[in-house]
Amino acid sequence: MTSNRPESPPAYTLSYGFGPDGQPHVVVDGGRRSLHNHYHVGDETITRAFGALLSPELADLVDVALAVYVADRLCPRRHREASAYDLNWTRRFYIRVPLRNPELWSQSSVTRALKQLLWFLTEDKWSFEFVPRTRGPRSTEIQAGLFPMNPASPVTAALFSGGLDSLAGLCAELADSQRDTFVLFAGSTNTEARAVQRRLIAEVRARFGREVILVTVPFGLRDRAPGQHDESTQRSRGFVFMALGAVTAIEAGARGLAIYENGVGAINLPYTDGQLGAHSTRSVHPAALAAMADLVTLVTGRDFAFRLPFLFHTKGQVCARLADAGLGSLGSTANSCDGFPQRVPGHPHCGRCTSCLLRRQALWAARLHEVDRDTHYIHDVLGDLARVPDRRLHKWRAMLHQVARLQGALNQDSPWRALSREYPQLVEVAAGEIATAMASSGAEERLVDLYRRYCDEWARFPAALRSPLLKHTA
Repeated sequence: MTSNRPESPPAYTLSYGFGPDGQPHVVVDGGRRSLHNHYHVGDETITRAFGALLSPELADLVDVALAVYVADRLCPRRHREASAYDLNWTRRFYIRVPLRNPELWSQSSVTRALKQLLWFLTEDKWSFEFVPRTRGPRSTEIQAGLFPMNPASPVTAALFSGGLDSLAGLCAELADSQRDTFVLFAGSTNTEARAVQRRLIAEVRARFGREVILVTVPFGLRDRAPGQHDESTQRSRGFVFMALGAVTAIEAGARGLAIYENGVGAINLPYTDGQLGAHSTRSVHPAALAAMADLVTLVTGRDFAFRLPFLFHTKGQVCARLADAGLGSLGSTANSCDGFPQRVPGHPHCGRCTSCLLRRQALWAARLHEVDRDTHYIHDVLGDLARVPDRRLHKWRAMLHQVARLQGALNQDSPWRALSREYPQLVEVAAGEIATAMASSGAEERLVDLYRRYCDEWARFPAALRSPLLKHTA
């Protein structure tokens, strides 16, 4: 019997330009169809904030990041004719992007750095053709803000998502860095997230009495026709956030960007054996941040670094800094759900995705469970699990399975050897530039300690205590 399923992953050719209305557009040809879509990036908020025009190098970085993001969104990993069980993952992209300085981006060192970073983030194969830009400059290159803010040195720039890690990490660094002016970049694809971010920063400013500048850059697709199918994994989102965050930091006078992500979340080990490579997001993985720092340094001609100040902290430890700052109640406001906001009134979180589950475990570990109201969640794992549909508990079981595997390795006579054999990805983290630079007592020992604390936190989480899987291995 002959199958009609395509034998190879899909390949896409994309070209970018400007339509008659002057708006950016992209033409996607997947061999069977052509799509015309508009996208937008509100980076004028950066130039308005600091009164400085974007240099050609920074404007090109923004355009490349959005080109990658749009390609990722519009091009499904599976052919439309493919079976739902088709395991094809890797796509092939051929992208033509008009830039102000195509010669720079065409240099082998820059192109190689870009491709390697995107491969690590998306596991897709990317080919680029950088051509001269014929259209006039965007507004960010010719029109600065009338009333710019001039952050007083020293400046600490950081990514701010409005999630628990970014909120707690910000409070921790505000407490530890009394002299710094903080500039926060927030990328946004929906208005609800922007509202949460603004509300949290207003509370932080009032608590610390410090200058905290929030720069929100909206971006995404628009003019979407009904029924158009987008790729849901969106593994390039991290690239866009890092690129726009770096541009914001540079315009603010900072030489780096802090990412307030806990170590377990940044490394993001697979929950099941079926998660391979980029099946688990690597958006703020230490290796991705090191590669992105290299790319930004190459294209801007200035040294730039990304920091993971909480690489060796659990989410529970990071959240505990909220209580230290007297802002524990804000834990109920911070958004964590992968699908935030849920379209269910009064329930902004689904309660069953890995982000929601880790949020609940972390707030309990930080002794902030009183602010974590069960009414925030559509599905409440801290309540009666029998009331949660069985099909909704897959990720819950996967997380418990991972904790059991970690516990089993950590209980061995040589925990690092057992842990790195169970999760070979950790060897790369221990040897990486960011981990090595931060680990005064050795990255291997600190990673063992990180996951030991993580397992101990799960062992005290009431919902997990009911699991025979963890009891068996504790």
